[in-house]
Amino acid sequence: MKIASFLFLFFVSLNSFSQAWFELYPFKVVYSFEDTVNLEYLNVDTVTNPNNVWEIGQPQKTVFVNGNSSPTAIVTDTLMPYPINDTSEFIIEVPVNDFTLYHVYGDYFVDSDTINDYGKIEVSYDHGANWIMISDDTSKYLGWGGDTLSFPWTHDSLFQLTGSSGGWKHFNIHLEHYENVLSYYSIPATTDTALYKFSFISDGNFDNRDGLMFDNITIVSVYAFSLEELEDQNFGVYPNPNSTGTVFFKDKNINEISIKDMQGKVVLTQKYDKIESIDISELPNGVYLLVATVGEEKRSCKLIKS
Repeated sequence: MKIASFLFLFFVSLNSFSQAWFELYPFKVVYSFEDTVNLEYLNVDTVTNPNNVWEIGQPQKTVFVNGNSSPTAIVTDTLMPYPINDTSEFIIEVPVNDFTLYHVYGDYFVDSDTINDYGKIEVSYDHGANWIMISDDTSKYLGWGGDTLSFPWTHDSLFQLTGSSGGWKHFNIHLEHYENVLSYYSIPATTDTALYKFSFISDGNFDNRDGLMFDNITIVSVYAFSLEELEDQNFGVYPNPNSTGTVFFKDKNINEISIKDMQGKVVLTQKYDKIESIDISELPNGVYLLVATVGEEKRSCKLIKS
């Protein structure tokens, strides 16, 4: 049975999302779907789409029988195969300020017809007027020197929300430098709320498959200080804390460095092959987020200037 009775459809004006909303929202939110915690931020829209198939509960289907960390998950109908010609979605709202970035990860289980029936994850920074795909690498941005590049949203490995995953898999999405993508598509960030949309789309052929499930959806502010949870344990800098003014890197294959302050503002960048150190002597004492590009991967760590 749908639990829409405690899933709120948000028709809240833009002005109502104030700085207080940002301060009240936890820096880390986990949707394990074991209870109603944080569900005020999650909307399964059964008003504009009365047939929306997303339900929270324990699946009792052919392939889907349990969530990942508990019996419950959010699933395309807990009992029936997914229907034909359907687009169902749920949206999670989170606050943002001018520089706040988020790291989104969780678990998924997919059982669908390959390609024709599929899931996707999108984000909107203008209250749903424009949506940017973040579950694959098709988004574009202007890179260093004005080159048009595909944006590597996903981290660790690519994931596909179609076909058969054969069990629970993990997805991991970094929203680092999302402002470059907004700029490329001429999309203004006109709201202090980000919307994360999780969709499942089916074609006109009935395949008698279970669909898609999500569990342990986690949204973490990049600038929250549980930064340790975002840090790559195989990447680091020394000395750290740093009072010498020069930072050295353990990895010698770095080709780009970006350092941001706690408001998310880029305060220092450097780009060339095999960066071994960077001068931070001009930076004020404080705590920073250092993001390094190694090949096509991004790695990060907390940097303390003292």
